[in-house]
Amino acid sequence: MLNTFPSLLVYWLAAPVLLRATLGILCVYFGIRFLREKHVWLPKLPHHKPLHQAIASFQILLGLALVAGFYTQIVALIVSGASLVALFLKEGSFEKRAFLLLFCTVSLSLLVLGPGFLAFDLPI
Repeated sequence: MLNTFPSLLVYWLAAPVLLRATLGILCVYFGIRFLREKHVWLPKLPHHKPLHQAIASFQILLGLALVAGFYTQIVALIVSGASLVALFLKEGSFEKRAFLLLFCTVSLSLLVLGPGFLAFDLPI
């Protein structure tokens, strides 16, 4: 079957940029939210303030690296692993677990697709 909009295939490098920026912004948002919350986000994770702050800071750092396109594939691999761990540790509704699964899927797609344009990483 023919493509419905073949002229849009010219912009194939824009898709990873949109995925990367969205995933990075969400990582930064959830990292800041994780820093501000007083209760434990993952109940199976021990609640020590330094550990809590280190995880949140690392998540913010990963989000900023994704937005900038810095070591995108390595960061995407780390984010997908962290979201898989959170998926298995998270207790709650199906919607929260489905969001984590979607988060993991988008980061794995960035691992395969690469950073796209407007990034420090360049395909060689």
